[in-house]
Amino acid sequence: APDITGEFEVRFREESSVGSAVVREWMDLLARKAFLPAAHRLLISYDGGVSFLPDPAAPFLNPQWRGDFEMLGRLLGLALWHQVTLDLPVHPHVCELLLNAGEGEEEGAADRWTADQERLKSIDAELFRHKVQWLLENDVASLGFDLPFTDVLIDAAAASTAPAPAPASALSPAPVPAPAPATPPVADGPTAAAEAAAAEAAEAFGELGEAVAPEDVLPGDRRAAEPLKLRPWRPNGAQVALVPGGHDREVSEANKLLFVEKLLDWRLRGSIAGPIAAMREGLHAVVPPAVREEARRMLSPTEVHGLLAGMRDIDVEDWRWNSRLAGGLSAASQEVRWFWQIVRQWAADGRQDRMQDLLQFATGSRRVPVGGFAQLVGFNGGKHLFTLAKGTHLSAQSLPTSHACICTVDVPPWVSFEAARQKLSSALEVGRGRFDEGHAAGAGRNGDD
Repeated sequence: APDITGEFEVRFREESSVGSAVVREWMDLLARKAFLPAAHRLLISYDGGVSFLPDPAAPFLNPQWRGDFEMLGRLLGLALWHQVTLDLPVHPHVCELLLNAGEGEEEGAADRWTADQERLKSIDAELFRHKVQWLLENDVASLGFDLPFTDVLIDAAAASTAPAPAPASALSPAPVPAPAPATPPVADGPTAAAEAAAAEAAEAFGELGEAVAPEDVLPGDRRAAEPLKLRPWRPNGAQVALVPGGHDREVSEANKLLFVEKLLDWRLRGSIAGPIAAMREGLHAVVPPAVREEARRMLSPTEVHGLLAGMRDIDVEDWRWNSRLAGGLSAASQEVRWFWQIVRQWAADGRQDRMQDLLQFATGSRRVPVGGFAQLVGFNGGKHLFTLAKGTHLSAQSLPTSHACICTVDVPPWVSFEAARQKLSSALEVGRGRFDEGHAAGAGRNGDD
């Protein structure tokens, strides 16, 4: 639809729960399962998963990249519109490009040179340190090898997995989570299924060579309701020319500044221009022009990143301080004391994953909004503190239940700390599998709103 800013309802197959918490969980699942899998060649992280950017190889390999990135833009727009934090932290540089179509054209040449170095450093510190900074501080002759005017598009490590087919594209009606290929690759070589898929893709798109130019990208306009078939590539990966004839042009002391300039421009703009344009189109379908203009004036790219991704790490004390008790519970109640003792132990053990599971169980989202738990979002985007309520309807053998739209967890009358720890952990395991009060009632979880 051209305009998807209105209210909508999400209902998981064979489940009856609806409401804002279900919408939050659906958005989060879609973000992680449709766009993050490496097999889809859509997003890439240079900092260990802290942030993500469009994969420069996507337009060269994914025949559906335009539609996939447009859908990603719509998802980000919906997240902003509905105040949902996603477990898909797009890098602030991506937010900058999405909001500012001019891409920093107001910067002067000297300012851009400095700013681009800082931008690349924030995105890929290793590339900046080992290539850009090294070249600027050392004589090219001391490299000991010839350096062409190219950049790595697909490295040899990634190429070693080629050309296995991806499970499905973001536009394919695949279940969530996306299934693994029917015949997984074996350690001693590609399977017959992978070879057949690669041959089919090669016939349709041609094999990507080891030396490519920016104009070798695929049209990206294919829309197919079937598993995604990536364009195959060579075992040695691929290098993209930064200037015409770049594969045959060597970097020297005399032209190294030009090389660095072209590398910065390619990494920061050229390599992701197509995906960003598609994402912007999707974003514009959701976020009205007046809101976008206000965001440009009022928010920095880092702040937009924060609105979308929230905060990665959970602060237990902030959580406890910005919570409330209901149903007759008090700070002295043993259920309350045991609950926070369990959560503090997870924090001491570095189990952010367990605390994120608990947050999703209670709210439908795995990330804390900007501003901490005081800004927790409940029903229809309204602020609602995390609440522990006395589970008067529960027995000592029950699991805790949640009302995610109002950020509330009902705790049973636990008989011991060990029982509390076991029951809370079990509830999180059940909660990770489904979001349905009917299914969960048998196991003790109530996922309703």
